[in-house]
Amino acid sequence: MLKIVEAYDRRPIAEVETEGADALEVKLEKAARCFRDRDQWLEPQECIAVLYRLASLMEPLREKFSRLIATRQALCPIISQIR
Repeated sequence: MLKIVEAYDRRPIAEVETEGADALEVKLEKAARCFRDRDQWLEPQECIAVLYRLASLMEPLREKFSRLIATRQALCPIISQIR
């Protein structure tokens, strides 16, 4: 498990499953093969379409993410003044 913590106070945020070195090596080899095979790359307009689709999927969560970011950023100066 990889523990994700707040940068300013080291408070835990989440834990992420990790894999071993062998699994990572397999993924890196696959990524390298895909990168070299430019015939399989998306055209620029297809990449743009994917990003627009992602943005539309994230839109309902916009307010939640903006509040989360603002809250966490606002705490940084406050906590540094307390210490």
